[in-house]
Amino acid sequence: MSMSKGYAVALVLVFLFASCLIDAKPVSADSAATGNTWAELAPMNLARSYFGAVVSDGKIYAIGGCDQVATGGNEIMPASSYTGGDTGANEVYDPATGNWTLEAPMPTPREGFAIAVYQGKIYCIGGSTQEPPYDMFGAVGVNEAYDPSTNSWQEEAPMPYPVTDLQANVIDGKIYCIGGVSSSNVGSTANQVYDPVTNTWSENAPLPTATFDYASAVCNGKIYIINGIWWMSDYGLDLNQIFNPQNDTWSSGAPPPYGTEAWVGAGTDVGAATTGVMAPERIYAFSSYTQIYNPMTNSWSLGEAISSPRGGFAVVNVNDQLYVMGGSNFTGDMNAEVATETEFNLTQLYTPVGYGTILPEISILSPENQMFNKSSVPLVFTVDRAVSWEGYSLDGKANVTLSGNETIGGIPNGLHTITVYANDTFGNVGASQTVNFTVAALHPFPTVAVAVVSGSVVVAVIAGLLVYFKKRKRWVI
Repeated sequence: MSMSKGYAVALVLVFLFASCLIDAKPVSADSAATGNTWAELAPMNLARSYFGAVVSDGKIYAIGGCDQVATGGNEIMPASSYTGGDTGANEVYDPATGNWTLEAPMPTPREGFAIAVYQGKIYCIGGSTQEPPYDMFGAVGVNEAYDPSTNSWQEEAPMPYPVTDLQANVIDGKIYCIGGVSSSNVGSTANQVYDPVTNTWSENAPLPTATFDYASAVCNGKIYIINGIWWMSDYGLDLNQIFNPQNDTWSSGAPPPYGTEAWVGAGTDVGAATTGVMAPERIYAFSSYTQIYNPMTNSWSLGEAISSPRGGFAVVNVNDQLYVMGGSNFTGDMNAEVATETEFNLTQLYTPVGYGTILPEISILSPENQMFNKSSVPLVFTVDRAVSWEGYSLDGKANVTLSGNETIGGIPNGLHTITVYANDTFGNVGASQTVNFTVAALHPFPTVAVAVVSGSVVVAVIAGLLVYFKKRKRWVI
């Protein structure tokens, strides 16, 4: 076997051996970011409850609600005195600065409406326009859209079946407004669907059990309606109703450990979902308890309870942290009609369980377990989220910054390892598996050197022949 053949075979054997190696994926996370904690933030300007809250362009919009304070009554009986009432207030919270500011108010002051964001616009749908004395027969179908870019409002097609005390969820560009209480004081099973593009309404399969003041969130393309109150009852529901828009069907999930506490200080459930980017994908239902639902295992667990139990507050998700705002509470003996309703302007931040433990997922497509016959190797990889930095480490050396997929040149022959790193926009650093590859570049034939050597050999041969023939001449007689 020639030397060149032996060298090539050796490289092949090295590559085959390297292909059998399996490297564990490195994990990098902030061990202190375990979550399940509460913190106090700057309060809203206006104390209120049963308002709508959403996130648009990273900012929180808290719109409408009730800033009423009632004394000498209870939630469903007239009070002896009132201050305040329904409001159209529109406050904006910037998590970057921690400040609340006031924007253009909602044209129709109301509470208990559904709220959703689509393509940057905020839609406030339904609700009630209650004024003292307290009356639950004020459901309206008003649909008003707010454009944060122009700080202006526009009236849209009204809800066909007016309801109040409901939630809205957006899937595939459609806004789903489910359940609630009608203006005739009847619990609703309606599943009303609004299309913001065509400004039209339609109906889908009705909610199996009528409910209002429930917790709701979207997870894996499905809408979850959790707990709530069955109208004209003295108790809450402990249901988990799941709607699948893909086939327009309902199913049931595991019920939460605690149902809604009807007609008490924390008489509503409010929900939000974490996305799996910064915290594990879960649905959180808040009331007097923090109930955590895992859709993958259809199971429940409990988190740290809210420090100020109350009802009628709002919850939004910003970067997988949950902001809990406002709300109201009743103190005293409601049965004796001597209770007092108090509104809150609290803003509290809940950091979910497992927050900060979700890292960017990086997959190397090339040069994983491959042999290359040249010193330039393409590095091709994918990352599952937006990142602020990417880089690679070749053979355990210092990281080299990347600007996406690129070709790495000048790699010498032999066995090599490579690992790709990425830092997402939240500061979490993820790492790919360390993969192996082999470079067996074929060196070009040294024509110049060979030519020089060949010329020397020719000269030497000619010189030798001349000497030979010269000697023969001497021998010839």
